[in-house]
Amino acid sequence: MEETMRIKLFVNYTLLFTFCVFLSGCAAATSDDAAKLPITTASPKARELYLQGRDLQEKLRALAARPYFQKAVAEDPDFALGHFSLAFTSTSTKEFFASLEKAVSLSDKASEGERWWILGAKAGTDGNPLKQRELWQKLAEKYPHDERCQNILGGHYFGQQQYKYAIEQYEKAIELNPEFSQPYNQLGYAYRFLEKYEDSERTFKKYIEVIPEDPNPYDSYAELLLKIGKFDASIENYRKALAIDPLFGASYTGIATDYNYAGEHANARKELQKLYASAQNDGQRRAAHFATTVSYVHEGNLEMALKEQEKMYELASKINDSAAMSGDVATMANILLEFGKPDAALMKYNKSLKIMQDSDNSKQQKDLAERFHHSNL
Repeated sequence: MEETMRIKLFVNYTLLFTFCVFLSGCAAATSDDAAKLPITTASPKARELYLQGRDLQEKLRALAARPYFQKAVAEDPDFALGHFSLAFTSTSTKEFFASLEKAVSLSDKASEGERWWILGAKAGTDGNPLKQRELWQKLAEKYPHDERCQNILGGHYFGQQQYKYAIEQYEKAIELNPEFSQPYNQLGYAYRFLEKYEDSERTFKKYIEVIPEDPNPYDSYAELLLKIGKFDASIENYRKALAIDPLFGASYTGIATDYNYAGEHANARKELQKLYASAQNDGQRRAAHFATTVSYVHEGNLEMALKEQEKMYELASKINDSAAMSGDVATMANILLEFGKPDAALMKYNKSLKIMQDSDNSKQQKDLAERFHHSNL
């Protein structure tokens, strides 16, 4: 199947959730420096726990970060940024929306800058990127010397595929603090999407230099190597990431993708079995099923691809995660359409929309589901 098909598989609420997780990689700085975005909490212990979680979250180690945020909000239940970070380390869309709504409800108790950040993320999940841009531009302007605020705005431009503007913001963040690792990651991807592969490689290698003992720099560099067809070198770097952290699931998916492109689909799915076996929660199990779906689609096996999606749907239905369930059914529709079955696809698209319409999700989420539905038709 064409690469466009594999991309389209993500056009659902799973993608929305993942995109929001990406945006959360920018965490607030301490309030000791007036030039930095403050952290508003009544509990010094909550602040300490938050900062420990922040360090892991910025390195894209959400699974390890999440317990710190859980402990932080236990220390201070009114800690808006604590709930905000819980949202972005959630393992399901249901958890994500619940924690985000809690952060929004507490945002009036936070500083103006924190409120802009939280409400900007909410605007993004509601399908209002212009509102998000307005709020995050104000944030970056209010804190011009805070590398994380510049990075947040860069995340908006990146998400809108305005990579040149994103690059400007990431470079500002790096200039402010060359040891802040996260902008190197997104900068490397921005160059990659612009097909500036030499710049992308240079950036990812610098990212490795900044945090050599973390898995994500090797994973990101491996993805670039995958993109340019250097499959063996790509797998080697994915293995480096897993040697550092055997639970870093993205690297199993990356190796599987290398094998898919090489036409070795059975080997791809062997790697994904390792991902499933190492899963710590249903979110990771869903990720393993989805990657297996992609492998079967690439191989041209409709029946097995749909079976994997059914497994994803079953996991989501266990907790009545309507957004994930809707996304799973929409993905089934995308697959059916790609395999030349438009009538069956239409039935799935309609079912996907109905799941959201009948759910207790917010009006904004339901409206966004309807827009997705019309775009699919």
